[in-house]
Amino acid sequence: GRDFPSGDAQADEPHFFVKRHDFPTFDRCQIIVAPNGDLNNGNLCKSKKECFVMNKKVLILSSSPRKGGNSETLAAAFAKGALEAGNLVETVHLREKDYGFCRGCLACQKLGHCVIRDDAVEVTAKMHDADVLVFATPVYYAHPSGRIFSFLDRAFYSNGRAGMPDAFRFKPGASVAVARRGGISASFDALNKYFGISQMPVAGSTYWNMVHGAVAEDAPQDEEGMQTLRNLARNMIWMMRCFAVGREQGVPYPETEKKVSTNFVRR
Repeated sequence: GRDFPSGDAQADEPHFFVKRHDFPTFDRCQIIVAPNGDLNNGNLCKSKKECFVMNKKVLILSSSPRKGGNSETLAAAFAKGALEAGNLVETVHLREKDYGFCRGCLACQKLGHCVIRDDAVEVTAKMHDADVLVFATPVYYAHPSGRIFSFLDRAFYSNGRAGMPDAFRFKPGASVAVARRGGISASFDALNKYFGISQMPVAGSTYWNMVHGAVAEDAPQDEEGMQTLRNLARNMIWMMRCFAVGREQGVPYPETEKKVSTNFVRR
């Protein structure tokens, strides 16, 4: 097998590795990590079906403006839990991307994609390809970072337009937020709004997904907060695998009625 790094290969950032294997049939085959942490004796997936159920892509969007900041600490904690469960994880740092805000031009309603050609196009494509989406943000004035808001507005509004497939429907999602003191619950709620309006199941944990800390060294000392993120990762992966088993067993997704838009102002 080969070891593949997950996320950005920065020398001063935590590195997480997941064992993959040169197995011609199962393109995402990995060692499966059992719930108790055992590596299942190092056995590979026994079938393509098992590989499909057990190995999933997790995409984490971190909106911290600072390298190695609190938000990245949260993202790394979630990534570690997802990797230990035997999944593929990629972390995208939005501070490294150059993109603008939504112009409200509505061109995506006719074309099925955003017409602004910048780094948001690449990241949105990664979101479409992922099995799970996780958003991590610092708290500014009791709301998420404007950096992640600007990106999500474009990614979600242009999704499923002009007859294009809805890439987010029934895809599990979760958000995590960090602050020195207040405003985390409001930020957490604001990010979850994107999931709720997009028919995306939201995984829960043993507390709301928040960690307190003023600087990067503080976050790991919030033991309950870090434990909440580890439990969130396990719950998210379990939910994702349950959906995969359901599909394999022929359980269809529920039908969605044709959208009806009711304006509050009548003309």
